[in-house]
Amino acid sequence: MVRLESLLYLQEIAKYKSINKAADKLFLSKSALSTAIKNLENEFGVPLLNRTVHGVSLTAAGENVVEKSNLIFNLINGMKTDCWMYADSDNLPKINFYIEPHFAASVFPAILPNLMRVSSAYISTHECSFAEMQEAVKADVSNVGFILAVSPLTEELCPDIMFTLINSYDVYAVTAKYSKYVPANVKELTQAELAEIPQVMLNYQSTFNVADNLDADIPEYTYNITFETDNNNIYYQAIINDVGIGQMCLFNANFGLVERKNLRFIPVKDCLQMHLYILCNKEFDKELMMKYSNVVEIALDF
Repeated sequence: MVRLESLLYLQEIAKYKSINKAADKLFLSKSALSTAIKNLENEFGVPLLNRTVHGVSLTAAGENVVEKSNLIFNLINGMKTDCWMYADSDNLPKINFYIEPHFAASVFPAILPNLMRVSSAYISTHECSFAEMQEAVKADVSNVGFILAVSPLTEELCPDIMFTLINSYDVYAVTAKYSKYVPANVKELTQAELAEIPQVMLNYQSTFNVADNLDADIPEYTYNITFETDNNNIYYQAIINDVGIGQMCLFNANFGLVERKNLRFIPVKDCLQMHLYILCNKEFDKELMMKYSNVVEIALDF
């Protein structure tokens, strides 16, 4: 009988075109993942992967299986959602999402329905600092964190926590549509040019405060930060009103949280990146963690 997790494994290999990368994402050994795919190929009676020294790719049969498995998982998620109306909320498992403020304000509300579709659970959210998130995740297996970080996470920084990188996103310079600081014909900025322009900065009580990390990540430049706020709406309005320029990822505008018609997103040469991580207790369901990671990555893939 075909195992659903084996179909999920094949999807991950197709996504990363690498058994090693897929194994890392799935928290499996390479040999365990290879064995699962071999068993799946034996079940279907045909090779599903082309294996070369340069990596792996789907065969025609493999592409068909992945396409059909997407339909299967969509049906299963739909059935889960339909069953919630019959469930007693007191008896549902509980998941608490701990979210750093910028991600909570800019993106999380839009992706929450995607997260709810992959698990039948009562969900609550809590906006918090990174330190509070760490403590919550370590303390309870039902607590899950999302952090949008300037600096990559490390085992040293996050001891006793399971975490995985969802994706990294380029940071753009953001100006008013008609800014006195950046002429309309400018299509790209350099870090040196950014350092000369007054900047508006979001400032959170977080280990990954952008303002605290800019000089550390690009030490040859000192940024001219003339205005700081910990309020997203004030931050966006300050940029729109040309108090200074800001820096943010494209998904802020793609989710309609700022009026893109009033802003310009300008690519930056050698730009910073924001790294989005999911953090879980080491006893948390690894398969569910991977599902959460995948739906967030897909939602933010523009």
